[in-house]
Amino acid sequence: MEYRTRKTFNVLDFETYFQNQETGGETSRNSLGYEINRFVARKWTALASIDLEQNAQKELDRRTTLGGGGSLILTQTHHGSLRTTAKLQWINEQFTGEEEASDDLEADFGAQGEYYLFDSPKTDITSTLSISPNLTDFGRVRIDFDARLSYELLSDFTIALTVREEFDSRPPSETPTNKNDFSTTLSVGWTF
Repeated sequence: MEYRTRKTFNVLDFETYFQNQETGGETSRNSLGYEINRFVARKWTALASIDLEQNAQKELDRRTTLGGGGSLILTQTHHGSLRTTAKLQWINEQFTGEEEASDDLEADFGAQGEYYLFDSPKTDITSTLSISPNLTDFGRVRIDFDARLSYELLSDFTIALTVREEFDSRPPSETPTNKNDFSTTLSVGWTF
């Protein structure tokens, strides 16, 4: 959900995923994030963000992230936009099997692109990339990528494909399967 005024740009994200299989057990992923951008110049914003995450696939019980930095809107038209961000963030993580949570400092560099058509067929393409090198645990890097394509098949009836990849170069467990969490989602929707 996005809300824009003359001086601020607010983004609220919520995602939840739960899967249960007889052979593979159950897994879940949940995230909640809020970001506020305040325009300080024509295409520049100052930003602050807070994120809460949980990911059973990566054995992450809880991650809290508080960040602050800036953003530059590279281009913005009535059909889309391209934006870059840079921020410094504090993270507090609790992984499964660890006795206490860890506190780290990260840099975060990101890019977000959007393209949309409001005429029929309505089309919406968004992509986000975030690279977060850890400044406390030097050598650890987290990379998050997601892309979404939504296309109107019939009047107000849409189909959407989402691809998401989360990578951690140094997870708490040395099991290689815990470094990545990749998912694809195919969904249908109706606007009324």
